[in-house]
Amino acid sequence: MESMEREPLLGVKKSGRQTHNRYPYSRSSISDDFNETSVYSYCGNNYNIPRPDRRHAYSDTTSTSNEEPPAARKIHRPYFICLVTIANVALLMYICIAGGVETIAFKPERQNISVDRFGYIGSNDSVHKQDIFRYHGVNWFIGPNSSFLVQTGAKFGPCMKKLEVVEERIKNISEKEADYVCCSFHEECGMVKNSSCQPGIIIDTGNCTSPNSHYCRHGVTLRPCCLGLYSQCEVISEQYCLYMGGHWHQNQTLCSQVNCLDGICGMSGVKNETGGKQWYRLITAIFLHLGVIHLIANLSFQIPVGILIEREIGSIRIGLIYLISGIGGNLFCGLFDPLTPQAGASGALFGILALVIVKMVQFGREVKRPCVEALMVLVVVMISFALGTLPYIGNFVHIGGFVFGIFASLVFLPRSNFRRFQTMALYTCFKGVFALLLAALAIVFCIFFAFDKKSKFCSWCQYLDCVPYTEHFCPNMNSDGYANTGG
Repeated sequence: MESMEREPLLGVKKSGRQTHNRYPYSRSSISDDFNETSVYSYCGNNYNIPRPDRRHAYSDTTSTSNEEPPAARKIHRPYFICLVTIANVALLMYICIAGGVETIAFKPERQNISVDRFGYIGSNDSVHKQDIFRYHGVNWFIGPNSSFLVQTGAKFGPCMKKLEVVEERIKNISEKEADYVCCSFHEECGMVKNSSCQPGIIIDTGNCTSPNSHYCRHGVTLRPCCLGLYSQCEVISEQYCLYMGGHWHQNQTLCSQVNCLDGICGMSGVKNETGGKQWYRLITAIFLHLGVIHLIANLSFQIPVGILIEREIGSIRIGLIYLISGIGGNLFCGLFDPLTPQAGASGALFGILALVIVKMVQFGREVKRPCVEALMVLVVVMISFALGTLPYIGNFVHIGGFVFGIFASLVFLPRSNFRRFQTMALYTCFKGVFALLLAALAIVFCIFFAFDKKSKFCSWCQYLDCVPYTEHFCPNMNSDGYANTGG
């Protein structure tokens, strides 16, 4: 009878450790196995209490005098997300103040004006005028012009590497100017086509650097003007150039003598007119935003979800996942659509979304309503992809950020999150994932910078990145939302 009384009530052999709670169901729903991270905090109170392990249950006769309280869950301070958010807001304030706020509209507005013709520049003669037009840039996100975003660090392929389409445009400009001559008309000089000099006088077949003072008393009034984002250049008057929003080079006479890309990219400059080496735009673009609406949309996910995740996994881990996803998304987008300027933390935030999905898969058995959780994630993805069809955001950034976010989450999440997989074979697999992550970054980086010079990876890629809802809605080589020459 004594031996029967000493048997555990649950019929389990007594173990050498007898310090567990005699009422296993009284443990917190967030057990010791989930102290490091859990989806509980940022996916809602939607999890069952984990079923206790029968191997660790003890009888009523077990002494509780030596019970140890469960280890307290470590809470990290959200330094990284707070600093990134401050940087996002500060940079947007700077670019809006320094670059101004562009016209808020969905469709660019056509603007017409009359400028003086060559030979009558500076005169008040209303007869000798030239009618021109342009499509003024717009930004419905309430922010600056796309050209100013490029100058402050947005991702833009021509500033980062050589592209065939830019090389071809510069080559065409040089071939076009091979037939240019120094023409004088009404004591004004400028480089024009040989056939366009009539009724003027050809005074030099060179480049008008030392014009005859008798024929050029009013000076050289036609100079190269850089227009738009794609190295477009025309030899026109200063009045014409300023109206088009271009940069007039008052010390040069031909477009082949200027480097338009250097002025377009800014920052550290571009020495080669066919392409720059500003690789750091992969990072700077993460912290820039197109405007107030774009920033609010990103912060509405970044602040609540990012802070809760950082409080559980720490600043270093979330920082690595955030940056790797952002850089990977920009690299991925650069391969498919290098000619469209893009800015924003969308790739990094899709990496955070990938982390949430990884956690949901890990704790899938504890989810009470998995369909509700899946629907929440699906809604976020659909809204993000809808925004990705607008100019300068890009869905390829979302896709790339998500893919790299999954790899980074598997690598950098604490090992305690994978306790069910703590066999040596599976732990070796995680080391392999880390190697794959590094290899993927290296391969995409090399393809983007060293090998790929094409401006289009596929014919339909541009429609995934920007849907032309209206005319001139999406930027391209002829309509970049900045300035377009008209006849």
